[in-house]
Amino acid sequence: MRILRTGFLWGIVAAGAAAQGVEPETYTVQPTEQVRVTFDEIAEYFSAQVGPRAIPSARFNAVAPRGGEFAGAAGMDVQVPPAVNMEAFEAKGDRGIACAGLPNTAITDSFLGGADSNTSIPPDTTGAVGPNHVLTALNTDIVIRDKNGVLAAPIVSLDSFFGLPLPGNNPFDPRVHYDHDADRWVIMATSNPQSVNSNLVYAWSDTDDPTLGWTFVQISADPGNTTWADFPGFGFNERWWVFTANQFTFPGNFSGAKMWVIDKVAALAGGAFATTVFNVGFDNVGGAFGFSLQPAVDYDLAGGSLFIMDHAGFTAGGGSVNLLRLTRLDGTGPAPLWSPVLGGPFNPAALFAVPPNFSFTGPEAGQAGSGATVFTNDARLGSSVKQRNGTIWATHSGGLPAGAPNRVSVFWYEITPNLAAPVVQSGVIDGAPTTHRFFPSIAVNCAEDVLLGYSYADLGNFFSSASVGRIGANPPGFMTGQSIYKAGEDVYEKFFSTSGGIPNRRWGDYSEACVDPTDDVSLWTIQEYAETDVGPNQTDDRWGTQWGAVKAPAPACCVGNATKDPGGSVDFGDITAILSNFGNDYGAGNTGQGDANCDSVVNFGDVTDTLSNWLNVCP
Repeated sequence: MRILRTGFLWGIVAAGAAAQGVEPETYTVQPTEQVRVTFDEIAEYFSAQVGPRAIPSARFNAVAPRGGEFAGAAGMDVQVPPAVNMEAFEAKGDRGIACAGLPNTAITDSFLGGADSNTSIPPDTTGAVGPNHVLTALNTDIVIRDKNGVLAAPIVSLDSFFGLPLPGNNPFDPRVHYDHDADRWVIMATSNPQSVNSNLVYAWSDTDDPTLGWTFVQISADPGNTTWADFPGFGFNERWWVFTANQFTFPGNFSGAKMWVIDKVAALAGGAFATTVFNVGFDNVGGAFGFSLQPAVDYDLAGGSLFIMDHAGFTAGGGSVNLLRLTRLDGTGPAPLWSPVLGGPFNPAALFAVPPNFSFTGPEAGQAGSGATVFTNDARLGSSVKQRNGTIWATHSGGLPAGAPNRVSVFWYEITPNLAAPVVQSGVIDGAPTTHRFFPSIAVNCAEDVLLGYSYADLGNFFSSASVGRIGANPPGFMTGQSIYKAGEDVYEKFFSTSGGIPNRRWGDYSEACVDPTDDVSLWTIQEYAETDVGPNQTDDRWGTQWGAVKAPAPACCVGNATKDPGGSVDFGDITAILSNFGNDYGAGNTGQGDANCDSVVNFGDVTDTLSNWLNVCP
């Protein structure tokens, strides 16, 4: 969020103060409350703005409320679980994973996401990948590119994207996903920080092309005007778009988590639709409360539960065991039901132990060429969790060694909803003292290949974009060695505010990773790095955001197969794919929808080759 951070201790007190068992409320969003605008209109609105874009500002930094030692663990012999549960891992073979997957997880393609306009720190890095586009959403800008990194539309500010259709909003903390179930882009953000006019704003695209039309909706974060929303989360399945936020009082105390569940099927139908609001206190169960709830991006779409994970700093065993939490949504589109996942040792709190032990906060990260350090924040789950083949994948950072951290490392987990033994496999991306890995995100494809991206820094490198990965056939707990796919280019010392005279050098606050919906195999991530300075002053330092992709090997070309459908016949569907993508240029060596002869360009040649191979069956 892009306002001055006024104190490092915001959000530490009054945690979990709301009453348990708050009932949800449902209201209807009418068609008159939905605003449709084209992307071209937004671009024209942005280009017409006069004067400087914004006053440079630093995002408010809400520190997790720190659950501390969980009272429900008193007298229990709680142990750190093993990093791998071989029985659960071996049982994964029964799930019939059917796609070929990747040969490795080395990033092969990389290009700029969005650049620093010098109006906000941090950028709050997020992005998504669709059939033909890559969309970057930052505190500063919305940037739409093709899959080769070429701009596909004018760059617009986040303020303009939401400000034209929904006047009076100052959006921050964007989140974006490509909804592979609905073939729509969805962007959401919180808006108007520390204000009684605090809102959630969101929009979905008309089609799978984000350069065309969008529909916008605004939600009051608190109609009672007693709290405001910060640090949202966003997940979805075939029934819902699920938004979450941390609610703060105006003195700055953490009030509790809040959740909005959108009946997306009704919303996409173009009429009125239900929004169910789970108010502050809804998840205060068994002595636990939530913070920075992360709803899953669900790739199973099987009509089952949508899971939600969070980490509010609860511990057991005198602080020697860290506890995360798993809850769920069930029910129908207009009538979702939230509940804790039961079956673990801490019923009904839905907490579970994870390996190994770590400190909730770690040191700030240093860099080459300067004594200036940047914030690494805390161990909350900052990026979306992924639900795939019946398990949930998540990542966060934390300080090591526990109790006296000298570095920040990345932790990752594959979790089963069986809280009696939830950890299927896990691992730590770690290094020597003063090496730091922070603001991670994770993506998992149909073969359970994994790409995990994060920011990296040490005293010999500038702040860089890095990744590790694994393929599904690797042993449990394995990750490759680190690869820096975008090296930092310069010292980064920029700050827009101070606390007690100490500069607030912000980084993050999160990143994203996702699977390509075109093949459900290729993996992408977007991470922040230090760009080349534009002058001698600290305010001349610049961040950048960089996409990295692990692309699936191109299949042998089946001429006429414009839909790229293995096992399909050449028919009218291929003609439709050509017409829908006519004129697209995928770049030398690449192909995509409509390119029936695999020459990278969709043109009349594809029509001719499709007709010449009519009714052929592709392997």
